[in-house]
Amino acid sequence: MTFDLTFDHTFGDVVFSLVSPTPPAADCRQPGVLLTWLSYRGWNYWLFEGYSQTDTEVVSAGTFRRAGTTFSTGRESRRIVTCRTRGLLREWADLVSSVAESVSVYALAIDADGRYQAVPVRIPEGRYPVWNDRAGSLNFAVEIEFPARKSQRR
Repeated sequence: MTFDLTFDHTFGDVVFSLVSPTPPAADCRQPGVLLTWLSYRGWNYWLFEGYSQTDTEVVSAGTFRRAGTTFSTGRESRRIVTCRTRGLLREWADLVSSVAESVSVYALAIDADGRYQAVPVRIPEGRYPVWNDRAGSLNFAVEIEFPARKSQRR
């Protein structure tokens, strides 16, 4: 839903986008990655319904050498998901690209009881496209990093 505050000239010709503060019911949800983030406009929600890619980054949490062989004393892994939108129009591009600026981003996942659980994620620093006049639409992509998992130590 959008509104333009025609009765109030404080914000000039800025159009605000309001997104429902409650995510859709589990049985109504389409496939994709549902993110919510805090921006200067309040809490935003967006279903990144373009194709996604999941990677795992594994780093050593300590090693030792014995008889010329290196062994790990622990490992840490992190899931990294690249989320994409499909064909954003200009009026939505600013809203969705604000996810990269937020310090409070959550992936919403459905648990076994059908309730949404907010998982804190991190968006790495970098350069993110907002709009390209020549294309007429934008397929916005952003990486999200899930909390690290640690393996058992020896």
